[in-house]
Amino acid sequence: MAPRAAGKTYGLRPEAEADLFALFSHQENFGLAVVEALACGTPALISDGVNIHRRITEAGVGAVAHVRADEVAALLEKWLTDAELRRSAASRARSFVEQHYDAAAIAEHWTRHYAALGGARSHTAEGASAGGRGGEASAAPAGEPGS
Repeated sequence: MAPRAAGKTYGLRPEAEADLFALFSHQENFGLAVVEALACGTPALISDGVNIHRRITEAGVGAVAHVRADEVAALLEKWLTDAELRRSAASRARSFVEQHYDAAAIAEHWTRHYAALGGARSHTAEGASAGGRGGEASAAPAGEPGS
């Protein structure tokens, strides 16, 4: 079967059956459509103007090119003609999304982050009220090494 590529979806989910998702924009703040395609197990080919391009490359769930016709054409040809490359990236795509963009994972990240900030703020406030040098926050939350 020949490779298929996803186009505009208008609320439909053809990327679930696509072999590749491509977004070669000059600038995208995040690239939600990229994450949606990856969640469907579809590798993503994107430009370096899509702000999550480093994560895509690091995770091996797609590839990145500059927005230049020759680079885009070479990247598309490589990925469309290498079924093993697509299969390998697709095998990592869903778990990548679950690890980095799942709502529960994001909530856990920010819960830990704000708890650490609250601990650092409490430690700074305690030092200031005990005659310490207020205003110097510890890098580690109170009760942890370095606090």
